This record gives sequence, C-alpha cells and structure tokens, in this order.
Amino acid sequence: MKQQNKTHKQRHRSKGQIDKEDGGRIDDFKERRKHTQDERKVDRRNHNRQIRTAKREEVTQNKRALGKAPHVVVVVGLCGDATPSADVCHALAPQAKFDDQVDPRLVRMGSIWNTALKRWVLLVGAPEDDICGVLDLVRVADTVLFAVSSSAEVTEFGMLCQTTIRALGAASVAFLVTDLEDHPMKRRGDLKKAATQFAHKEFPEAKVHTLDSSKDVATTVWNIANAKHRAIPWRDAHPYLLAQDIQFVPDSEGAETGTLRVTGYTRGKAFNVNDLIHLPALGACKLSGVTAEEDPIVSERDGRRPGTGTVIATPHPERQQDLDSTVPLDPLAGEQTWPTDEEIAAARAETLDCAGPAELEAPAAAPGARLVRVPKGTSPYQARWIVDAIDFAEEAAEAEAEAELESAVDGDAMALADAADPESDDDGMGHRDAAAAAGGPRVRFDDELDGDDPRGEFEVVDAADKAADRAREYDAAMDEDEEQTALEAAREDTEFPDEVETPQNMLAKVRFQKYRGLQSFRHSRWDPREELPEDYARIFQFQSFARTRKRVLEKDPGDGSPGWVAPGRFVTLHVEGVQAGYFEAIPENNVFLAFGLLEHENRKSVLNFKLQMHSSYDLPIKSKERLIFYTGLRRFATCPIFSQHTVGDKHKFERFFQPGGVCVATTFAPIHYPPSPVLVFRQSGDQVRLVATGSLLSVNPDRLVIKRIRLAGHPFKINVRTATLRYMFFNPEDIHWFKSVELTTKFGRKGHIKESLGTHGHMKCVFDGKINAQDTVLMNLYKRVYPKWTYEELGFP
Repeated sequence: MKQQNKTHKQRHRSKGQIDKEDGGRIDDFKERRKHTQDERKVDRRNHNRQIRTAKREEVTQNKRALGKAPHVVVVVGLCGDATPSADVCHALAPQAKFDDQVDPRLVRMGSIWNTALKRWVLLVGAPEDDICGVLDLVRVADTVLFAVSSSAEVTEFGMLCQTTIRALGAASVAFLVTDLEDHPMKRRGDLKKAATQFAHKEFPEAKVHTLDSSKDVATTVWNIANAKHRAIPWRDAHPYLLAQDIQFVPDSEGAETGTLRVTGYTRGKAFNVNDLIHLPALGACKLSGVTAEEDPIVSERDGRRPGTGTVIATPHPERQQDLDSTVPLDPLAGEQTWPTDEEIAAARAETLDCAGPAELEAPAAAPGARLVRVPKGTSPYQARWIVDAIDFAEEAAEAEAEAELESAVDGDAMALADAADPESDDDGMGHRDAAAAAGGPRVRFDDELDGDDPRGEFEVVDAADKAADRAREYDAAMDEDEEQTALEAAREDTEFPDEVETPQNMLAKVRFQKYRGLQSFRHSRWDPREELPEDYARIFQFQSFARTRKRVLEKDPGDGSPGWVAPGRFVTLHVEGVQAGYFEAIPENNVFLAFGLLEHENRKSVLNFKLQMHSSYDLPIKSKERLIFYTGLRRFATCPIFSQHTVGDKHKFERFFQPGGVCVATTFAPIHYPPSPVLVFRQSGDQVRLVATGSLLSVNPDRLVIKRIRLAGHPFKINVRTATLRYMFFNPEDIHWFKSVELTTKFGRKGHIKESLGTHGHMKCVFDGKINAQDTVLMNLYKRVYPKWTYEELGFP
C-alpha cells in the first residue's frame, strides 16, 4: 500500500499553481492593468503637463478675481506689551513705498504700502484686549501675522487669540519672532527653533520669520504678499466689503432715516443688488443701488482713471428680497379654542371674590413692602415678630393657587400644571412647596373671619425688614452663592442623572401630566409635529434643506448679468432705511464689514450647533443660560437648550453642559448654510470668556429634544422577584395612573407594577430577576422641550 503524505497547508497559491488551475484563461482586469503599464512615457508627461496648466490657471483666476483690492494683513501680538502690533507695523515700514497720489480713504484703518512685488498691502494692528475686535478683523484678513517676543511669554489673551482664530479659520498664517537682537548670537537659533515648535502646535503649516536684518524684512514681506491661501468655505460663499469710507445722507432735511453709503473693494463672491446686506449691530438691510467709484490705487503704468460715479446695478422690485425674518402669526390658525388672557383673568377674579370683604383687601403696596394685618398700635418692628399676622401677598398667592387647584379638579388640569410647574422646562430637579418657599406660617382668610369680625381692632402695617432687604440686595449683587448653587446642582445631576422628587402635596399625575412613558427611547415613535408651541408658527422650514443649500451655493451669476457686481471693484453700496443714530454710533477706528446675505439667510429657523467645551473652561453651563454666539457672519446672544449628540431621531435633553463634554445647542436664529464655524462666549460682568467651539450641525425644526425624568423608589420587602416599593408615589391614584409604565433598576433589572398596597403609596412590583436590597427602582418619563425665543442681535464690540 502506497503511503499518502499530508498536503502542505500553504496560505497563498504560487504563480505556477494558479497558471495550472486557470488552464490558460486570463481575466479582464489583468488585460486592463497590462494596458495601463504599457502606456507610453510621452502620454504620461502630457497628462502631468495638463494638470500643472490647470492648477496654474486656477491660481491666476483667483488672483484676478481680487483685482486691485489691497492684501489685508492683521498683526496680532501674543505677548501683550512685549509685542505691540504698532511696533511690528513700524518695523516693516522700511519696505514701504508710499505714493504721493494715494487716496486718503485707503489709510483709514492702517498703513497702505506697495512692495517691490507690485502688491498693495493693508497693514492693520489688532486690539490687545478685545477678542471680539480681533475676530472682526480676522474674518476679513487675507493673512494673520502673529508677533511673538523672544524675551516674554505668551499671555492668556494671546493663547485665546490663537484658539479662536484657528476655530474661525484663516486664509494664511505666519509668525514673526521679535527681540532676537537682545540675545547672544549663539542662542538665537535655539530661540527661533522653540518659536517654530510653538507655532506648529496650532498651525502646522505656518512659517516663522525674523527681523534681524533688512534681508529678513524683505523675506517676510515677500511671503506675506505671495502666501498660499487656504479656502474658508463660509467666507468664500459670501460677498463682503471692507469699508474704506462711510457717509450718511438723510432722506430729507431733519429726517431720522436716510441712506448709508459704504465705499470699498468688493471681495469674495459677486454682489447681487437684489439680495440683502448684513451690517454689524444692525442686521439685514436693503440696497437701493451700487455705484462705481474712482479707483484710489494708481500704478505708474495705467495712471489715474477718472471716476465716473455711474450706477452699475439697481435692484429689481420683483426680484429684491424682503426684510421679513419671521412668518406673520395668525392667532386664529388651526381653529384655536383656548380661552384668551382676558377670559382667564376674569375667571380668576370671580374665584378670588371669596377671599373676604372689601374692607380686608390689601392696599396698594410699594415695591419691596410686606403688608400684614395686626392689632392697632403695633409698630412695624413688632409686626415682624408676630408669626400669626396675615400676610396679604402670601394670602393672595395661596388663594390663587387654591382657585387653580379647584379648576383642575373640575377638568382644567392643564392650567394647574402650568401654575404648579413654572420651571418645568428648566431643570425639573424636584418640586418645591409654595408654602415652604414663602417662609413662615400661613393663616387663611376664612379661618380668621369665623365668628365676629373685630374690624376696628386691626390695621394693616408694613412689616418689611429694611435691613434684611438691604442684605438681600447685597447678596443678589454677589453671585458667589448663585455660582456655588449651580455647581452643586451640576454635581447632583452627574451623580443622580435626571432623578426628581415626587411632590407630596399634589397628585403626581397632575404634576407630571406633560410626560409620557416609552417602551424604548431609541425605537418608540414620536411625532415631531405634535403639540408644537406658538413660536414654531413664526419660523421657516425647508422641505429639503440639503437641496436648497446646494442650489443657493452653486448659483452662478454669469458674465455681464444685470444686478451683479464682480469682486475686486471699488464701489459704493447705498443702504436704504438706516437710522441716523446708527451712523453716529459707528466707532471711528474699528473695522466696518458689510456681508452680502445669500437667499433665505435672513429667515429665522431652529439651528442646531455641535459644541465642544474648551479646555480652559472648567465650569458647567446650565441649559437656557444666556450665551454669546459668534459665527463669523453674525454675533448674537441667545439662551440655547442642550442635548446629546447621538444617532437616532430622539436626543436626550441635558440640564448642564459639563466641562470637557460634547453636546448640541438648539436655538432660534437666522439661517446659516453649513459648513459654518461657531464660537461660544459667556459674559460675566465686563469679562467675556470662551467656553466652547464647534460648527453648525443642521437647520432642522423637527429635531426631537426629549427631556427625561426618573422617579426613584426603594424596595423594603423583597421576595425573590417580587418587591414592595415605597417613596415613588404617595397615593394609590398615582399608582394606578402610571401602572402601565415599565420599571427599571440601576442594576439592570426590568419590571412592572402589579398592584397598590394601602393608602400611603406602597406598591407591589414584579421583576425579571432577583432584586437586591441595595438596588434602586426607577421609572423613566419623557417629554419634548423647545428652545425659547431669546435671539438678540448684539451691538458694536
């Protein structure tokens, strides 16, 4: 019998084995590969030449698009007084070649100079203590020049400038090392190397220059004038104009409104006179026309050309966009049958008539006064020590609450929920008893009026403690306690996320009637158009925002189209309907930038920003807190709501934006087209701190932000899978109401309510496994939350 050896277990077949198995067959991809390899060398050279020619033509077209517009260079000092921007501009002055015929409008903001490379540059020094002023300059800058001193450290403000400029985007960045002449020759190389390492941490492609000699100055100037520019999508998609001159012409003598004339070079995309224009601290405005002006930049070859001042573009009445940013609200839309405010006030007045006779009504009280009913002859000091005195303010609040409670029992439960839960959309961390919040005991009117009424023996006095009022005013001015309270609330939310206390003085089904249970937060269906607030009737929504964005950004004006102004021209924009006070409020030495708005960018909608907490900020931010948003195009203040950045159609509401975290901020704001960067600041007094950076995620009013609350119960009797819970509810009616909602535990068990036990809120529950005595049983309830209409356009920095 012949021996059969085991075949060799090889991972890949050899070439000979492949040829033997194929039997001479050749695949198609081998033929294509062979044809590519056999391409002639001449064809490859020709293909590479065509690529180089196309890139060269693209660069030439980009330079021609700028025309004669000066190259804007913003100098930012990172070391405070050690690197003032004015000194850096003076150091570069030897390379300047001034022309006697330069128009004075060109030197409105800084030094205009022409290098040997026939390039005009506008050199502007950034402010050294105003981050908003720095960002306003950077968003129009062609080159950002950071000045770093070799003898001083970078300040905190300098680090902030680097972070914000990198997040906002810069076309070209360069670093300039100063004060090297103060060090020995042997150390200069090491200092420049250290500066290069520092620069490449934030900007890896940035070049580092020095000013040791005239040759170094010439090299710096050459790099500034010929630096390679990277694309800034949000800025390249808009037309904009850096104002060289601003004038105001009233409509008539003594009129408060008029036409604002903004003169400068058009940059970016072509201007459309039918589109709106955005002015800082004013918002969207209409253009009444665009006129050509005399070009102030004159070269020796073409000479000065006379300015014609002719109108080159006028708006078309039917094509010009309107200034309506919101949809007119129709109160009768949808056949609304909710009672009006007058009807609600009349019903409350009828309910409060039983409070007592007219003689016992509280007189008009001054702000801060506390009126109480005490025996005659009682001084205000003594009245403060009488605990049984009738406080009219407290009685009115209690009577109003009782009236609403009675109306809720009769069927008007929604009105009661709004009155008992005024802060339900804020944090929902527990229910505060109204009596405990007021402080001190209460005495009812009808209890006092039983039997004979000794009306002649009592009087109403002001029992307010003036010293205590002054102390409270001082505490209100000091926000240390408020900040400490916010920190404790954020810490509690981290340890016990979304857990709330069930109120004992009212039904839980009334307190939490806006909430619902979900079998699965991820897969359960939630209608995004269900019970929308009134503010959603004022905003704009797109059937397909992606398709609209593509159409707007790809709009090509074409050559010679009427109503369009090509970039690189020196023109005057005539802005109509501007108040005279706005012109007087424009700072003289600040940059004034006019941005052309794209289609629909004046409309308001629901914007979602993806934010990353900055590493330098270590405090939690509460949802609906006032923040300042800087998007490059606009600077506005709003109070956003925070939610998790997750996959799915529902996103959990976050009560706090925790340090180092990532979240999505949702707010009402004018429409932006992504990609659009965003910087978020928090103002505390006169100080503005950077708290987060990010970008625009979407413009989507249908994004569901779901708030979750968790009612906690504790097992005190356990029988394997069955447990008796307490402290989750305090009456049987609530147990029957929430019986269908699923229960979960912190150890991963699931269960449901079986029955109610007794009258104190105890209930028997069944779970899918054995319950631990140290476990906590939770009931998850959900409701949708919406942002508040708090948009505010900010003024000049």
